[in-house]
Amino acid sequence: MTRLASPQRQQGTPLLALRAGGGTIMGTCHKCGETITDAVGFRATCPKCHAYLHSCLNCRLYSPSSHNHCLSSTTDYVRDAEGANFCEEFEFTTRAKAGERAPAKSKFDQLFGD
Repeated sequence: MTRLASPQRQQGTPLLALRAGGGTIMGTCHKCGETITDAVGFRATCPKCHAYLHSCLNCRLYSPSSHNHCLSSTTDYVRDAEGANFCEEFEFTTRAKAGERAPAKSKFDQLFGD
């Protein structure tokens, strides 16, 4: 894994993968929330829960309300969003783990009540 000297974007590095300390955080597992700092290959699995990492649920482009559940118009429909896939447009991201509320939603609920 290469470390960045400063939080500047290198060619091919998703902007969301940068952090203030200069290193890269690739993303988190959608199932258990484990932080993954290594590159994610097509068949990579989470070291903690063994869920596939190269899956729709771990992709920045995943959107259940979009056509084919993807923000990209060039992708094919993937039946199993949790399963491994071979999408070339995959961008690993950080999401709240399954069953956990997003921080913004929690703050909203605290402000206005459940």
